[in-house]
Amino acid sequence: MRKNNLFWGVMIVLLGIMFLLNTMGVVSFNVWQYFWPILLILLGLSFLLGPIFFKRQPSEKVSIPLGEIQKAQIKLQHGAGEIRLSSGTSVDELAAGDFFGGVEQDIRSSNQEAFVSFNAQPFSFPSWSHEYGLKWDIRLNSAPVLDLVIKTGASESHLDLTDLQVSNLELSTGASSTSIQMPAHTAFTKAKIEGGAASFKIYVPENVAARIHFEGGLIDVKVDQNRFPRNGEYYISPNYDESDHKADIYFNGGVGSVNIQ
Repeated sequence: MRKNNLFWGVMIVLLGIMFLLNTMGVVSFNVWQYFWPILLILLGLSFLLGPIFFKRQPSEKVSIPLGEIQKAQIKLQHGAGEIRLSSGTSVDELAAGDFFGGVEQDIRSSNQEAFVSFNAQPFSFPSWSHEYGLKWDIRLNSAPVLDLVIKTGASESHLDLTDLQVSNLELSTGASSTSIQMPAHTAFTKAKIEGGAASFKIYVPENVAARIHFEGGLIDVKVDQNRFPRNGEYYISPNYDESDHKADIYFNGGVGSVNIQ
């Protein structure tokens, strides 16, 4: 039995019994006066005793066939935990992954295009039913052109896009730590990154020219100006216009740090 189902089942039964006894005149106290302290006590006991009585849950494995798909939008709505994204599927898979902590998925396709979303379950107490928490390991096929939309919360994210054909990347995150390996083989990648109290490390492959722009917030910015010298409001590769592989990186942040190499 899953921890959340048991916890909320107990709470609903308890509340029902208390209201029933109150309605029957067996007890005369204010139900709500006692309900919230009992809720906190049971919640604390669930964190303390849960790991003893519940076995670790296995990961949820997902495999999405490639078929004739040549272009796909992949949307990730993560939460608190860890997420890893890279290439490495079999040739007949668009996406594959191991999801600890649960996932909801939506898959739609039309002609040679697909829309895939992976969403964290809408509400869940921190999980002690397995040691991993909310941990996703997602692998994508390197053949299709990809549009990635990623939203995370208090998380640790590792995005290795080196061998993926990513034309567009939109990343929004909160209090987090994020590392990004930019694509090495895409003709043009547009990246828009927004962060709160976050730290970012962004690696641009040697064969890729980049144009980088920062805006907003109290950001500690470190850019390798041997590769991307500053020119007005941009940090830009000297060979940007002539390069066969380019990346435009736009960053809008709150309080945090950014290191681009």
